Amino acid sequence: MLLINRVARMLRADFHSVLDRVEEPESLVRQSIREMEDAVVADEARCKRWNAELGNINSHAEDIAVRLATLDQELDVCFAADQSELAKSLVRKKLELQRLAEVVQRKKVSIESSLDDTRVQLQENQSRLEAMRQKADVLVNDSHQRCVDAAPGATELNVNQDDVDVAFLAEQQRRRQA
Repeated sequence: MLLINRVARMLRADFHSVLDRVEEPESLVRQSIREMEDAVVADEARCKRWNAELGNINSHAEDIAVRLATLDQELDVCFAADQSELAKSLVRKKLELQRLAEVVQRKKVSIESSLDDTRVQLQENQSRLEAMRQKADVLVNDSHQRCVDAAPGATELNVNQDDVDVAFLAEQQRRRQA
């Protein structure tokens, strides 16, 4: 039984190794980057929508405040003229506008909260995207280095400081002679 488990584990490991080679890590990282870029673009679009809606709500709140101020002035005139029936009608409108102002204020708070949440999500996605791009750079550089290392004569491609100094002196001497 123990031997069968060991053989099964070895076969699973070989199978996973084959899958790892087939999946091409570079392609997976590039796809992840594309998905993260899409998420960032979607978050930015949501932020723009929330900002636009917040602007509309603020404008609506300002309109309500102006209308309430106008109603207060009209109420002053009605009370000065002893027009209680007209004043009651204006008080009704004022109450309706005050309730509407409360609804607008709650909506504003809700939008600001959603905007804040979206901004946090955007920052997180941007951070993840940057981390993913760094991983991709490391992966591409590692892959490139493996290709260079695996190439015939790869050790000949490595240039050290002594080689540079000798080549520099040779170039300098050749230019003086010319």
